[in-house]
Amino acid sequence: QVSNVGDDFEIHSVGPGTLVVSAHVRGMGWAGIGPIRIEEGKDVDGLVLELGVGATLRGVVRIAETHEPVTGATVVPECASGGALGFSRWDGEPIEAVGTDVRGEFQFTHLPPGEAKFLVKVGDRFPTWFVVAIPQGGPCDHEVLLAAGATIRGRVVDERGAPLKHGWVTVAQGGGSVTVTLAKDGTYAVGGLPPGECLVHASDEMARPVSYQIPAPQPKYFSELDTPGPTRVVSTLGGDPASIDLVLDLGTCVHGKAKRGGVPLGDSGLIFQSAEGLLFNTTTDGAGGYEVRGLPPGRYAVSPGRLWRRESAEGASLDVLPSLRALRFDFDLPSER
Repeated sequence: QVSNVGDDFEIHSVGPGTLVVSAHVRGMGWAGIGPIRIEEGKDVDGLVLELGVGATLRGVVRIAETHEPVTGATVVPECASGGALGFSRWDGEPIEAVGTDVRGEFQFTHLPPGEAKFLVKVGDRFPTWFVVAIPQGGPCDHEVLLAAGATIRGRVVDERGAPLKHGWVTVAQGGGSVTVTLAKDGTYAVGGLPPGECLVHASDEMARPVSYQIPAPQPKYFSELDTPGPTRVVSTLGGDPASIDLVLDLGTCVHGKAKRGGVPLGDSGLIFQSAEGLLFNTTTDGAGGYEVRGLPPGRYAVSPGRLWRRESAEGASLDVLPSLRALRFDFDLPSER
């Protein structure tokens, strides 16, 4: 049914029962009325449907300590009162992320009423969330203040102690995370961290062929940061601007030749399991040569097989000492009976 130029409408041949009447005009929101009880042979008059244009959210992002505007921040709509990730404008169009201008200002239009959550991302800073109650119709103003927070700085080195030129560091805290690329000298910095525990995780391209898992029950952050590499948990300072220097070491590179009964163990999987239950996995080449990266200090049981599926209970034992960058370990397993 399409209304006429006077905005009146009529719907004919409606049978008895209960119905809801709704209306929509492009660029405006849906409006509805009901449920309406329809009786046999009786008309229903005087229905009024009021269309809404949605609310406008105007905001500004500033540094809390100096009140200086933040240019180039990204404001991302994350969820509405319904709880779903992302939500739509009142006119049905999706709400896209917006950036702040030179005055630190941003604007969203045609927002539906209710509580909405937004994410603010600025470069290498930890993301900030804010929640705002969107009113029915009229404009809404909101100021986002970014606290200096704590800063984690450090560098990532390889097994030889040389800085990694190609790698990433992810800092996770309270359900949020930020990933930064290492500088050419292996250094990184993440700022704006609120007080509390955070997880710092490093990985590089060379470490990816090695599988790294932790036995059940698996902490939530390992599923969120499911990449190989070392993980450390640190405490950020209680709200004051501060710096936490943290060096992440990718551990020891163990390499060598694997044999069984004096014969090279070619094209086979190897499992390195620490006393704490950490599992590392690699594969030998045709001549039995292997390499496994990222082993923390400790004692390891080495056996043939893949993760969670050992081919044999018999194996070798290996001790990895602290500050050891590389270690050659040749071993010969007993022949299969």
